[in-house]
Amino acid sequence: MNFFGAFIDLVRRRAVVVLSILFGGIILALAYIGIESSRQNMLELIGQEGKSLMQALVTSAGNNLAASAIVEEAAAEHLVDVGELLAALYSARRSPSDSLSVWERRYSLERIDIVRDSITIVASSWPEMTGDTLEQIAEMRAAVDSVMSGRTALALAAPLPVALPAERSFYLAIKISNGVMLLSAPVRQLSDYQQSLGIGYVARQLGGQDVVEYVVLQNEDGIVLASRQIDRLIAIEADPFLQDVLEHEQSVTRLYDFEGTEVLEVVRSFRSDVMPSGLFRIGMSLDSYHQLSSDSLTQLVILSVVLFILGMVGSYAATSSRKLRATTGSLQELQSLTDEIIESMEAAVVATDARGRIKLFNPQAERLLKQSARAVVGQEYANIFPADELFLGKLGSDQSRLRRDEVSIDGSGGEKITLLVSASPLVDAAGAFSG
Repeated sequence: MNFFGAFIDLVRRRAVVVLSILFGGIILALAYIGIESSRQNMLELIGQEGKSLMQALVTSAGNNLAASAIVEEAAAEHLVDVGELLAALYSARRSPSDSLSVWERRYSLERIDIVRDSITIVASSWPEMTGDTLEQIAEMRAAVDSVMSGRTALALAAPLPVALPAERSFYLAIKISNGVMLLSAPVRQLSDYQQSLGIGYVARQLGGQDVVEYVVLQNEDGIVLASRQIDRLIAIEADPFLQDVLEHEQSVTRLYDFEGTEVLEVVRSFRSDVMPSGLFRIGMSLDSYHQLSSDSLTQLVILSVVLFILGMVGSYAATSSRKLRATTGSLQELQSLTDEIIESMEAAVVATDARGRIKLFNPQAERLLKQSARAVVGQEYANIFPADELFLGKLGSDQSRLRRDEVSIDGSGGEKITLLVSASPLVDAAGAFSG
């Protein structure tokens, strides 16, 4: 009979172990699924933030180019008016060469040249250029050749607007009696506007945020602008992902290894009628994502271990009542875990002993009640809380009483904070009042 009982006890204990392991495995599996779901949701949130930043960047770039185009169109029209006036004045004068320098300064031009035979400079606002040939500048030569060949009496070569400030010039060639007058004028952009509100400024501001690793405008020739110094970046033609994005107009995301650091990269094509197509690339930092993922994993693993231990302790307590010493050890371990849980609870917990001395004062109690645990533990409750805000004085040693009510205390800023207070007596294993 004793052998049979021992055998049954052994079987029960092994069954408890198996069930506890199975229970712990299920919890770990659920924890893993929860972590993966949280990670995915967090990535989606970071991606949405990146797409919002991308929309602001693309809108800024489009507005900047539109503003540049308007300003440069007005400058071109003004240059044509000036050219027609100077051509008429030049043709009306017999020896006007000395006037070229005056006209250059008066109309804020870069240079005025009188050209014959397509390339020979016979007079210039820069006297040292007289007798030289025109520079090999494609726009300049094209304008002069169009007028010299008789195809048109006036030709304007204007550069394409760009997203960033750059040194560029208009070239206006206009027919005169003895050749062609060539005017060179700087492109008058809103430099201050572009420096303070343009795409370069926006890129630097976005790149300066903690959540953004870099902002890059890239085309097939390379990097057009970047919010920071970037030594190398994969070319568009070498990355099928970038080539595919270049053909569409939606923002897309991917995990990308940038200089040895994983980022969530948001990429979108950028098209304009006045400049080559390119890509905006924003690298979103994943530091907080990895930190939160690590913290969540740690907390869920600890929770799984705690639940597993609680399951083991509870099962052994129910099936191994004769193992009093082992059960006592398990209860002590459980008490230790309970103390840790109480320390980390969001609710304030205060306990006294039978003589009214404070024995427990958790961190949340310190924050809510404006008292230090080190200062109050061991002190008389009535001395610390003379108004009996927690009802522990009114409760006394009446084991049948339970107090639950709302109280108001003064907050750190002088405001009133309303708390729901629940007070109940503590009894020991023998049923005697203990606090």
